[in-house]
Parts: sequence; C-alpha cells; structure tokens
Amino acid sequence: MNIKEIEERSGLTRANIRYYEQEGLIAPVRRENKYRDYSEEDLETLLRVALLRNLGFSLDEIRRLQSGELELAAAMRERSAALETEGQRLLAAKSVCDAISREVASYSALRPENYLNGFEPDAAAKQRDVAEPHPWRRYFARGIDLALVGLPVSFVQYVLLHRNYTTVSRWEDIVCALIGWGLLLLLEPLLLARFGTTAGKWCMGITVTRPDGERLSYSEALNRTALVWFYGAGLGLPLVELVCSYLSYRRYTRGEELAWEEGSVERFDERGTGKMVLLFMACWAVRGTLTVAMALTAMMPPNRGDLTVAEFAENVNFYRDFFDYGERWSLDENGEWAENQYENVVYFGGGDGPAPFTYTVEEGTLRAVHWAYTETAETIYGTGDENARMAYLALAAAQKGTSLFNIRSVVKQIGSNSWAGDADYSAAWKNVDMRYDARIEGEYYYSEGFFLSVQDGQPITVTLTFDARLAE
Repeated sequence: MNIKEIEERSGLTRANIRYYEQEGLIAPVRRENKYRDYSEEDLETLLRVALLRNLGFSLDEIRRLQSGELELAAAMRERSAALETEGQRLLAAKSVCDAISREVASYSALRPENYLNGFEPDAAAKQRDVAEPHPWRRYFARGIDLALVGLPVSFVQYVLLHRNYTTVSRWEDIVCALIGWGLLLLLEPLLLARFGTTAGKWCMGITVTRPDGERLSYSEALNRTALVWFYGAGLGLPLVELVCSYLSYRRYTRGEELAWEEGSVERFDERGTGKMVLLFMACWAVRGTLTVAMALTAMMPPNRGDLTVAEFAENVNFYRDFFDYGERWSLDENGEWAENQYENVVYFGGGDGPAPFTYTVEEGTLRAVHWAYTETAETIYGTGDENARMAYLALAAAQKGTSLFNIRSVVKQIGSNSWAGDADYSAAWKNVDMRYDARIEGEYYYSEGFFLSVQDGQPITVTLTFDARLAE
C-alpha cells in the first residue's frame, strides 16, 4: 500500500510514519518507481508502535521490545506502576496495560486493534513522534562544507595562479564554485561512508545513515551527493540554485521525501542552537581568514630582499600581469622592454615600446631605478606611467619587513586615489624613497593616462619623470 493508504488505515500522519521509519521501527520496501510500498506487517508494526506510544513507552523501549531484549509482560507491569501517579486520564491506559500483561505473551502476539479503542490516546505522544524538519540546519551544514572545500580552490586561485582578488570576474567565481562542488562530490561520499557525517553536518549535529542505522556504502553516498547537487543545488548555477533550494525547502517542510533521501535518513542530535551558531561562525571565520591570507599572498612579489636587475624585471612583469596591464611588453633579464610574440596575434600602434628604465647598480645589487617620458601632441594616448607604478611596487614590496600584514599598504600607494598621472607624487616604504614629477605645458584634459589638448590646434607637451632608490 502507498503512504496515503497506510495513513488512512493506521490513523497516523505522514510525518508520524516517516519519523518511525527514520527511527528504524519500520523498513518498507521500494517499488521499481522508487516509491515506498508498505505491507500489512508494516501496518501492524505501526499500530503496535502507536499503541505503545499512547501507553507512554519510549522509542528505545519499543526497540527493545521488538528485539526481544525487553519482556512484554515485565514492561507492561513497570509501565502500569508508573501510570498509577499520572491521574485519572491514564486510568484507562493502566487497565489496558494490565489486560495485555494477562492476555498477551509476547510482542509479536500483540494485536493492537483489540486495545487501541480501550482508552483515550496520548495526543502529546502523537505530536512528539513527528519527523521535525530542520531546513536551516541542513542548509548551514551544506554551506560549511562548501566553504571548506572552497579553500583548496582559493589556494590554487591565489597562491599558485596569483589571481588579483579585486579583478576576479563573475564567470571566474562561477567556475570556482563549480570546482568546489566537484571536490564535494569526491569528498562527501568518502566521509559519509566512513563516518556518517561531514564537517558541516557534524557542526550542525547531523548524521546520515541507512534506515536501519548502518553506514551508507560509497556508491550510495555518491549517488546521494550527486542528487543533492542536481536537484537541490541546480548544478551550482546562479538563480537555478536559488529556485531548486526554494522548491526543496517547500517539499521538505511539508514532510515530502526529497529526491536524494531514497535509501538514507538524516538524524539530528539535541545540541543547542548556541553551539551550532558558534561552530558555524567559527568555520566561516577560518574560511574568511585563510582566503584573505591567500589573496594577500598573491600580492607578494616573486623576488625579495636585495634585487638584481633581472630579479627586479621579474617583479615588474609579475605586477604588470597581476594588475592586467597587458602581455605585449615585458622586461627581459637586462631590464629592457621586449615585445612578446604570440602566434596569430597582430598588434597595431606603439611599435617603439614603452619608455625604458635606467638603473643604478652597485656590486650587482640594484640601488635605484629611473624612468622618463616626454611627448608633444594634441592627443597623447597612454604615457606608460603605470610602468613607473609597477617599478615602485616591484622595489618596495621586495624589501625586508614587507609581509601579508602590510602588503596592502604598499599597494595603496600606487592606487588612483594616491597617484595621479598628471600630478607630482612622492612616497616611501621601508628604505625605498620614490619621486614622480609631472610637467604639462598647455591647457589639457586628463583621464587615466590620456591627455587631450583643450585648445584646437595647440599641442601640449607632457614630461614625466620617476626615480625610486634605496636609502643609503
């Protein structure tokens, strides 16, 4: 029989029936269409459970009766003695217990239909035996697991690939989220098969087992996680995930079985809300702290300490790539600009390359970097002042004392709020002093390295100089 039929015949609600199934008191078989098929024996078991619960027996006591660990007559006598103190409403229940102890020899011989109508039911017990939904515990558990599997993704993204977290695109975020789900598909089944829980589920007091309480096999756990990803998270795609989460929430809170719950049940412990909140916040604090640390690590230059010209050039190339200033030009090991040749790529304009750097070197160690640019025209596109910024950063960030805790302070010095391409600017970091001078002749308009004369037919002359040196 289906769930509706057994609801009508047993008088129990769907939530009651699912609760008893989660507690392992009944184990209906599955049809080919995956729906539960309840037998007459399941019905008889439910009626027995309903009777015993109405008499005040705990679920643990009922399990012991089912297994034969607890003798029915002895249990009834103990329960009868307890009922003496429960008032007039329970007098009828006491009589039923007495009758069962005289007339029924064992649990398997108990015929509940002979006794259910003999006393007023315990409505409170029926209300307690409900598979109480915990949607937010489940949701936060999933969030913790995704946060933790996101750490290795962030490690690759920031520490290995040196991605700039301020310029990460929405598409890159989506790809990283999908990779995180991929890791979860690999790790969660292993954890469920071995421990019955994951880090997030443990924090929220959730274990996942078969209905009989045994651990899921790896294939069962893998199938469950895959169905969660497909039906519950909409393949991790934005908007689709939101819709799937909402629909799953509605079905779950109505007591309906979700697609991934076939062959498994979730059990929730009684841990307090305060403990769960603290664990949730702690996990996200760890995730946030480590992610920020990895993002800051991505800002650290490849070479530090006293630099040679080649090491300085490598630092400049690193920061040009980090801040996405193009791949056409890079400094070679001699500190000179070289045009990168890519197959099937054609560049237009700017064939002479950026303004060059000159260097002051003492005993193989770079002591100062110089840069100068000058041009006269009505319109000047791109002075290359960003290379002066990268040069300062390449030298300053390499100094001893620069770390994850202060690298942002160095980066801020080259930001647009501090360093305008058409204004004088000076800065210092550790033992590095820098001076940038801008001299513009004529009336002009400036924006992001672009100079435009505001007088028709009158060119402007832009002269920019940069000098960064190590203090003696």
